[in-house]
Amino acid sequence: QKFELIVRQATECGVSVIVPVIGEYTEKSSAAALEGNKKERLERIVREARQQSGSPVDTKILPPMGLEEAVEKWKEFCGAGEAGDEAAAGKSAAGFVLSERDDCSETLKRVVSQSACLKKVAVAVGSEGGISPEEVKLLQEKGLFHPIHFAVNILRCETAALYGIAAVQSAIN
Repeated sequence: QKFELIVRQATECGVSVIVPVIGEYTEKSSAAALEGNKKERLERIVREARQQSGSPVDTKILPPMGLEEAVEKWKEFCGAGEAGDEAAAGKSAAGFVLSERDDCSETLKRVVSQSACLKKVAVAVGSEGGISPEEVKLLQEKGLFHPIHFAVNILRCETAALYGIAAVQSAIN
């Protein structure tokens, strides 16, 4: 139910791709539940959310995947396949991993201001329990992601997703 709410809210906000990631803290049964009838239900939720919000964005939900595979999809989406391409992709694309730990050295405002013109943005939000420190490190090292900590209470995953999307959209616009 939490994932359905995230899908609805992300669609209404104009998110183009939702990637369910099987992380360290993910309940394995939750990932398996996104196949079959649940997939059809999620597609219906996307259609209804687009209709209700008037969103012109055709939101897609990818099949659940591991974190490394998701990082590779993000790099492909950004056009950062070769080592030299990552620098170019970094100017028009940015990924943000939301962390409940306040040891993050970057701020959303600083990352956005350093980017010339962001055209592609990813927001990584953990399941209940967050994203492990090892996963945050992997996202930083391999995937053009910046760890961001918002100075608010620790948020539930469905609240954090909406909050993160809204904060990033506000910073960019």
